[in-house]
Amino acid sequence: MADLQTVSYDQYKNIPSYDDLNQKVKIIFSSKCYENIMKMSISSMNNNRERGRFFVGRQIYSNPEIIYFDYNTSEFEPARGPMGEYKAVKPTTQNYNELNIKIKEYESKGVKPVVLHFHSHPRVGYYESFSDQDLHLYAEMQVKNENCIAIGMLGFPIDETLPTFGMCVVRPENSRLLNGIGTADFVRCEDICYISGNEIYRVGRFEKKYNGRLNAPNLSMGIVRQYLTLPSNSMVCAEGIDPNTGNSIKPTSIGYVDVNRNLNFPNENLILETIGMQEVNTSLFHR
Repeated sequence: MADLQTVSYDQYKNIPSYDDLNQKVKIIFSSKCYENIMKMSISSMNNNRERGRFFVGRQIYSNPEIIYFDYNTSEFEPARGPMGEYKAVKPTTQNYNELNIKIKEYESKGVKPVVLHFHSHPRVGYYESFSDQDLHLYAEMQVKNENCIAIGMLGFPIDETLPTFGMCVVRPENSRLLNGIGTADFVRCEDICYISGNEIYRVGRFEKKYNGRLNAPNLSMGIVRQYLTLPSNSMVCAEGIDPNTGNSIKPTSIGYVDVNRNLNFPNENLILETIGMQEVNTSLFHR
């Protein structure tokens, strides 16, 4: 949609986090999934092209909500975007086939799948922010696929020089289509974790002190329905160098994986299974 090639929102100032709403949501990636997120984000910074994949996971705990991702499709194909050739990506028929096979597998075992659309930005244009097209897509995904939970994620460079990339996860809630445009009450998740070896880590964060650059903001479309002007001290999940201090951004160990592949969080007194479910009917993901 040509009307959506705008960047109307700084996700760290205009979209509330779960912490802002006094809610707790934790996203955990398997080691392979997180490795692919890092590879795509670093490649985009160094090779000046977008990359992306679908990731599939499931809720493994409800209070607080914990979502675990352990599968990703092959990569999206490059496409021409507003910033030029290879500055966008689009899922292929093969990507959707892989996605639907995994969705059917999860649903056959009694699991409501969580589908995460990830893409990474190169250092071109308004790279720190989701475009209006991105946010529309995530809301539309949720409207068209009630059998799944839809989530969007962006990997992006922090500035023109630092070897640092940020990660932002947004979830569209109460999604609707208005005149063909996806709108939602978006919420941002600042608790992103991953498995490395037998350890579970929380991605390091730094305090956001810069303003995300916007391009021809068009708030009249109302894609982010609960648009806010939040304090500028949001926390950015990132890998690399803290732009405020020049020090390395360090992850925090928060748990471990035991011999039964259970996730153990000693400080929260939680032990969570990641396998074992019951057969039910299945459905497919709609584009």
